[in-house]
Amino acid sequence: MTQTVVNSDIDVLIDALRSLGGGAFLSETSKNLKQAINSVVQTQKSANVTLKLIIKPDQHESGQIVVFGSNSVNLPKEPIKTRFYVSNEMLPSRNAPDQLVFDF
Repeated sequence: MTQTVVNSDIDVLIDALRSLGGGAFLSETSKNLKQAINSVVQTQKSANVTLKLIIKPDQHESGQIVVFGSNSVNLPKEPIKTRFYVSNEMLPSRNAPDQLVFDF
C-alpha cells in the first residue's frame, strides 16, 4: 500500500513529531491510539487521543525554538459485571434456586 502525500508540509510535521524525545512521543501516541481503538471495539463507546505541542523560543539561542509534546488518551470504561440468580430469600446466588445438587 503506497500513500501519496499531497503537501510536503505534512512530511515536515511527521518528522518533527518523530524527533520529539527521540521517537518516544510518536511511540507513546501510537500506543494510546491502539488502546483507544481496542476500547472502542470492545465497548462500542467513543474514546479520544489528545496531542499537545507547545512551541517556545529557545532562551539560549536566537532564532531557535524548543518544542514540547505530550499526549493523553481518554478510554471508555466498561463496568465490571457478572450474573447471579436470585434465591428464594431474595439474595444473589451463583446457583439456580431450584437446581438439583448431586453429591459425589
